[in-house]
Amino acid sequence: MRIERLDLLAFGPFTDLSLPLGAPGVHIVYGPNEAGKSTALRALHDLFYKIPKQTPYDFVHDKPDMKLRAVVRSDDGRVVEFVRHKRDKNSLTDPRGNPLDESVVQRLLGGVSSSTFLSMFALTLEELERGGESLLEGGGDVGEALLSARAYPQLRALVERLRKQRDALFRPQGRRGPTINKELGEYQDLNRRIGEAQLRIADYRRRLAAVAEQRQREKDLDQKLASLREEQKRWTALQQALPALHTRAQQVRRIAELEAEGPLAPLDFADRLPRLEEQSRAAEETLADSTAELAAKQEELDRLVVDARLLDAAPEVERLARSRERIEADEERLAALERQAARLREEAREILQEVRPDPAGADGPAVPAVDQATRNRVRELADAYADLLPRVEEARGEVAQQRRRHTAEQERLDALPDPGDSAALAAALDALPATLFDEMTAAADTVHETAAALERIARDAGWDPADCAALAAAHAPLRDQVVAYRRRADEHAQTQRRADEECAQVRAELTRERLRLAELTQDETVPTEEALAEARRQRDALWQRVRDGSDAEAADAYERAVRDADELADRALAGAQRIAERQQARQQITVLEHRLALAEREAAAARAAGEELAAQWQALWPDPLLPAPDVDAAETVLDRLAELRRRQEEHTAACRKLADRRERAAAHADQLRRALRDAGAEVPEAAEDADVEAVVRELRERAAAERARREQAAQERADQERTVQEAKRSLVEAEAKLDAVTERLRAWEEEWRTVVASVPVSGDRLPKEVLHDLDQCAEAASRLAEADQRAAEAEELREQIAAFHDRVGAVLEACGLPVPDSAAQRHAALDALRHRVAENSAQEQRRQALSEEVEALRGKARSAQARLEAVEAECAQMCQETGVDSVAELRAAIDRAQQVRELRHDVALVERSLAESWPGGVAEAEQAAAGVDREELAGRLAELGQEIAAAEEEHRAAVRDLAEAERELGEADGSALAAQAAQEREEVLARIAQNAETHTRLVLAHTLLLRCIEEYRQAHQGPLLRRAEELFRQLTVGRFRELQTETADDGTTVLRVRRATGKLVDMGALSEGTRHQLYLALRLATVEHYAAEHQSMPFVLDDVFMTFDDERAAAGLRVLESVADRVQPVVLTHHAHLAELARDVLPEDRVHVHRLPRFTHAERVTV
Repeated sequence: MRIERLDLLAFGPFTDLSLPLGAPGVHIVYGPNEAGKSTALRALHDLFYKIPKQTPYDFVHDKPDMKLRAVVRSDDGRVVEFVRHKRDKNSLTDPRGNPLDESVVQRLLGGVSSSTFLSMFALTLEELERGGESLLEGGGDVGEALLSARAYPQLRALVERLRKQRDALFRPQGRRGPTINKELGEYQDLNRRIGEAQLRIADYRRRLAAVAEQRQREKDLDQKLASLREEQKRWTALQQALPALHTRAQQVRRIAELEAEGPLAPLDFADRLPRLEEQSRAAEETLADSTAELAAKQEELDRLVVDARLLDAAPEVERLARSRERIEADEERLAALERQAARLREEAREILQEVRPDPAGADGPAVPAVDQATRNRVRELADAYADLLPRVEEARGEVAQQRRRHTAEQERLDALPDPGDSAALAAALDALPATLFDEMTAAADTVHETAAALERIARDAGWDPADCAALAAAHAPLRDQVVAYRRRADEHAQTQRRADEECAQVRAELTRERLRLAELTQDETVPTEEALAEARRQRDALWQRVRDGSDAEAADAYERAVRDADELADRALAGAQRIAERQQARQQITVLEHRLALAEREAAAARAAGEELAAQWQALWPDPLLPAPDVDAAETVLDRLAELRRRQEEHTAACRKLADRRERAAAHADQLRRALRDAGAEVPEAAEDADVEAVVRELRERAAAERARREQAAQERADQERTVQEAKRSLVEAEAKLDAVTERLRAWEEEWRTVVASVPVSGDRLPKEVLHDLDQCAEAASRLAEADQRAAEAEELREQIAAFHDRVGAVLEACGLPVPDSAAQRHAALDALRHRVAENSAQEQRRQALSEEVEALRGKARSAQARLEAVEAECAQMCQETGVDSVAELRAAIDRAQQVRELRHDVALVERSLAESWPGGVAEAEQAAAGVDREELAGRLAELGQEIAAAEEEHRAAVRDLAEAERELGEADGSALAAQAAQEREEVLARIAQNAETHTRLVLAHTLLLRCIEEYRQAHQGPLLRRAEELFRQLTVGRFRELQTETADDGTTVLRVRRATGKLVDMGALSEGTRHQLYLALRLATVEHYAAEHQSMPFVLDDVFMTFDDERAAAGLRVLESVADRVQPVVLTHHAHLAELARDVLPEDRVHVHRLPRFTHAERVTV
């Protein structure tokens, strides 16, 4: 499938934009940022797979107005034009708006799904980078590399995600980490709790015995109820069978009566007798019709008259009539032949008059006689003359031409300069290594790649890329120091957290105790110890006053004081518990205040230790370029720093290697410059800042051109010398050829004079004229011979015509008719005779037909009579077999037989009905019904109904008692805690089952995915890797020349790459850019393989070359152009220089650039 044209009519920022993509080659779709190149990719997808209902590309056009159009050519040459609308129904139409079925697009796609289209035939920069990383993470696993290039770039991540999800659910050696392992532990704990919650076994056994007793009682009652119902069923069946038994008895009696009335005819007689009676009636009707028709036919036969003479003459008349047209034509032919013979003789006379005047003799024109041998020799000499004359002229011209050529070639040889010696130039060129430029380019690429990698690492880490060299040399702690510090920091964090938690917990407890003490103190119903002591003191003081008798009013006050003190004592006694709690609260507050002081001291000490740890952490990072990071991020910083140092080392080594190659290139440049100057060539001096590689390339080209020029000059002189010798040989050959042809012409002239003297023509005429005269004589002779032949044919026709007319006269006389004199009258008489013969023959045919019909009618009458007699005989036979004397009695016997058959059928139906209720059949039912009175039967059924109702009520009571016993057993079987634990156990078991199913699916998915990867590798490794190897070699401009597979230690097949130098490296040794090129080669090989096995498809690349330098981008464009006849490459980019580069490196007719306009945010477009 190829897209001839893509019209972005109303989609995203596009309005009426057309992209003609049908031309062969590579299509570059270029536009500035936000021009919508990625939107164009999405538009291509939505064109084939519908515009989604919630599309984000309606920011310019309303959803109902969105549409795309395309002209697509299938692999079989069929062109389809269709329009995709944003609709729920009929979203696919033709250009005129007529709905199209989605199968039109599906046939074009050939079964390619939406996901396959995006993952296989669309490649973005992000996907290219993910593909390169997957090659590195997968260690070059061939199966993963091929399958990820085929349809799923994140294949490695998917495999790893499945493994992690699987292990997160269950590990055989796991304890409490994975989910299923935890749930199994919960399940065991719940089983233990259920066992602990069980009650005493004795009580349980007692209640279990009660349940068993109730269950046995319920079972006995259920069996009794079943027995009563079975008896009721039996008596009910008997009650229902009595009417059927009575009906059967009546039917049996009627059968016996019919058998007693007379014999019964066989069953088939009921069909045979009506059929025989119908045959008898048909035979009688046929006999009557045949007799009447026979009489009419015989009467017509007697009226017919036939002439025997005309019958005898009929064959001859017919033969003459058929010959008449031929005879008339022969008569016309005779006249024509006579005219032709006369004309031919006249033409022969005129021809001879031209050759020789007065050729006529006494009997006609006289033709000169020339024998055939002489004629042949004249013709041969004429042909030889026609051949020799141009040969002579040609030979003379050839001699003149070869003489001029020889002179010109000799002058050209004399003008050629001396080529000189080119050995010094060859030595200088041969000393230049063929791999020098590749090594310089590889070193430069490595410098660029490592510099880009350093910049990326610094940017990701938040460092200044300009400080990479200083960062590589910066002091940083060892990983063991970081790990040890993190361990101490974690321990300190735990200590600090425990101290803070202890402080918070003690403060919370202290607050609760103080609130509790306040509540206890505010309770007025409980007297405090001070109030109780004060009441006792007042009582004792009043007692002293009463005992002294000094105060009369003291007695009343003393009584009140005693009462109050007793009341306080009673209240204190009643609130003794609260008093104790109040005392306990005070003691607890004292303890908690002491604990809080200790906890706060521990927390302060922990904070001081943390500050000390922080100072130690800062001391581990003394370099200002590398400030101390967060502890959790420290190892990441160290990893990035190690990567930066490794990249810095690679960068330094690459710079040294590049400098070394440039020094070698400068030495070769000096050698080439000296060789060129010694050869006399003009060599300009190189600028001080000139690129060494460019200088060497230019000097190598100059030296190669000078050596080629000298070698070409030497070759041209040698070639010219050979040309001069060849011209001289050609001149000698041309002169010899002229002499030979001239000699042959002289010999011909002598022979011609001899031959012409023997023929009756003038000897001074040319060979062509002599041949013409001889041909004219031959033509005249031919005309005279043809005239004689015409005359002979006329005579033969004249005899045939006379014979025909003689036969006509004879047949007319035989039929008694007169014979006319003229030929025309005889033709008319023959026509009349033929008409009479035809009428007479028709009469004869009618006579014969009537005779045959009469005989047929007689046979038909005889057959009808025979059938009538056979029917009567068969009826007599049936009467005899039945035992009756007449057909009427036979009909009665047949009626009786039919009644008996119907009655027996009814009896069988009754017996089958009884057999359904009575296993023993009719006999058992009759035996059971013998002596049974219907009223007694009804009474017994009523009694059974009452017994069953009572038994059912008793059974229901037993069921209730059983349920109550089982309930008590259930209460005895465990507490609410046991029931709750059992429920939790079931829930855990359900979760285990669900998670186990999920784990099984994950294990199967992981295993099947690995198996699919391996099967895909085995099926496609050979052809895909060979094609990818070729593409990879082109993409890397020959820096890598081979892809090789090896078996790793774990049994997987991995991919390794051989450099141009022969060194074999793995994925980790490749630069990031090279891995990107390898993934691109794999993807292109996969797309080509799909096109070869199924159909061609467009291949869209979105900003894939953004990170490529010009050399790699040019190589990539050349590769795309090489596969453009099998796939349709479309490159989306916002880099203008890529479009210019494509125009520079690709043929003009194989690159097509389409520019997207810059999108400006404007008002929405409405239709």
